[in-house]
Amino acid sequence: VRNFCQSHNIPLYVDTADVRAYAADAGESVEQAARTLRYAFLQALPCDKIATAHTADDNAETVLMNLLRGTGLRGLCGIPAQRGKLVRPFLTVTRKEIEAYLAQERIDHVEDSTNADDNALRNRIRHQMIPLCKQENGNFLQAVSQMTAQLHQDEQLLTVQAEQSLAACR
Repeated sequence: VRNFCQSHNIPLYVDTADVRAYAADAGESVEQAARTLRYAFLQALPCDKIATAHTADDNAETVLMNLLRGTGLRGLCGIPAQRGKLVRPFLTVTRKEIEAYLAQERIDHVEDSTNADDNALRNRIRHQMIPLCKQENGNFLQAVSQMTAQLHQDEQLLTVQAEQSLAACR
């Protein structure tokens, strides 16, 4: 990443943290602690927008995780395309499509080693549930992307209507 950013004149911000210690102190899993610390770091960066590489696969995993835990409309909306200064331009692109592009363009990438650990629910969903869903529907990721986009519109409309009703009651 350092070499790529340097060769393309892209600013790079790097930080480190003791994720395991934070997880123990916060009573969180290592995965959740890493996410918490990562987003805190990103939000503190001196920029207007931060693009993440979340894909349609990540979105489907999130929807299934939320469904398993029990969720309402907001949880079924999946990963928001934008939250604050975070933007997710690849939410409708599959991991397979991105990997094919990287191979075609001969761009190296790094896979987080924790992604292989099936102790984490997200990884079990990724390695076991998503393949089963794809067997039943080869367009499963696209179907989830379409569903989450539609549900997000519904959720936005309901939020606006609730705010208007609250304002009228006041």
